[in-house]
Amino acid sequence: MAVNPVGATIDETRVRAFSESVHMAAQQKKSRTKDISIIKYFKGKDMSYDGYGTVEATDANARFAKLDFADLEHNRRQISPNRWQVTLPFDGRDAVEQFLDPKNGYEQVVANAMMRRWDLTGIAALLASVNTGEDYGTALTATADGVLEVDATAGLTYEKILEARQNFIDNDLIIDEDMDKSFMVISGKEHTQMMSEVELTSGDYNREYFVEKGSIQKAAGFDIIKYAANATNPILELQATDTERKCIAFTQDALCYGVQEEIALEVRKLDDYINTYAVIATGSFGAVRTEGKRVQQVTTTV
Repeated sequence: MAVNPVGATIDETRVRAFSESVHMAAQQKKSRTKDISIIKYFKGKDMSYDGYGTVEATDANARFAKLDFADLEHNRRQISPNRWQVTLPFDGRDAVEQFLDPKNGYEQVVANAMMRRWDLTGIAALLASVNTGEDYGTALTATADGVLEVDATAGLTYEKILEARQNFIDNDLIIDEDMDKSFMVISGKEHTQMMSEVELTSGDYNREYFVEKGSIQKAAGFDIIKYAANATNPILELQATDTERKCIAFTQDALCYGVQEEIALEVRKLDDYINTYAVIATGSFGAVRTEGKRVQQVTTTV
């Protein structure tokens, strides 16, 4: 409970209502990667994704055939959670009460910031190095982990999109086109290039029309996810020279989020400041790539 210098308190009922509004706004806004990823909730600091490799059935047709043990590969990857915050200070109790008023829509500002952090965390994890093994003692770069690169620096053409699609098919990740979802993350420039590809926009090539309101929704089987290139903190990473962008293609379940707390909210007086209060939203989560072959870096020119 926050207390001002003369003993008046911030209405706890309004704080709880505001917290519920933030959670509701987060559900409506949603991270663009959260719903297509594996979500695991943890307590404590030890967080990991545990997956399994593939095994093959062997011939047991002989009479009294001996047991043939399969070597099941365990795929353990460390998830390192971070605590994230949105702290908004206000001068005076009245300003805090105004902030908590649902008519002012501040809950959407807080929810947007936290959901954006989910996407920043997840997209970065898709191409990051991972720590594997029982004690996380083996570090794997994206390349060593099997992440492929599609060179689209000459343009994100229809042929380059098909190349990425072929890579997933050859890695046995696209078996059922309806069930095995795949995604491509791009910025506005790549979207403009796609719009110039007649194979993606013309009904002469597509039996299904995937352009709605001037925006491509699907391309060669990929659901298209778009992020702003000119944002203050762009989600899609640039190469060191700032001349190339790391767009990404990935399959469903290529990303695992480890969550300790999604969003917690408190309002309190800042004792080191005169009549100043803060609305503080925090979340604790991290993410990791589940398998290298489920991710491709699609390099484009900025």
